[in-house]
Amino acid sequence: MITIEKYEIIKETYGAHSSWAIWADEDMSSIKKMSDLSIFDIVNNKDLLSSLNPNIVFVGLNISKELPNYFANFHGGKNDSKIRDAFKDTRFCGGYMTDIIKSFVESDSGKMISHLKKQEALEEENIKTFQIELNDLGGENIEIVAFGKSTYEILHRNGFTEKYKVMRVPHYSARAFNNKEMYINAVKKILNF
Repeated sequence: MITIEKYEIIKETYGAHSSWAIWADEDMSSIKKMSDLSIFDIVNNKDLLSSLNPNIVFVGLNISKELPNYFANFHGGKNDSKIRDAFKDTRFCGGYMTDIIKSFVESDSGKMISHLKKQEALEEENIKTFQIELNDLGGENIEIVAFGKSTYEILHRNGFTEKYKVMRVPHYSARAFNNKEMYINAVKKILNF
């Protein structure tokens, strides 16, 4: 469980590029409903802390656009409802969500990877930040869910697959999964739930 002190530290330190795998209105798939961040109001949501799970960490490659608020990542993009629907009512619900590369905004993952190859120090710097983030999160026996091949490869080549259980699922915006049900079924098959 996350304490209120830990929650506030995570929010202030990492909230500009992270979030949690919970959504305000789980019955709605509109982007407007997906981007409702009122669920993260600790004063009005008394059940918030008990619904957060620091032992599960979802990892994307990088943010595709500047985020307007704390915990807005994974909560407003056109494909974010795929994540919500694939993991709701599973042991992954309430997991922490972040990106491996924090300091580079790019919607095209190919351009992101190309940039990393040219700027090797960028990956190294962000790997250190990510490890500190995991330490600050304070989970026990952390399991990492990597969104997509590129994210998984970065985690693998930097030793995270040796330190943690890392599971690779398809990226939620992959063209092969333009249908939400296809994505949900693929995730369920990979993670056996």
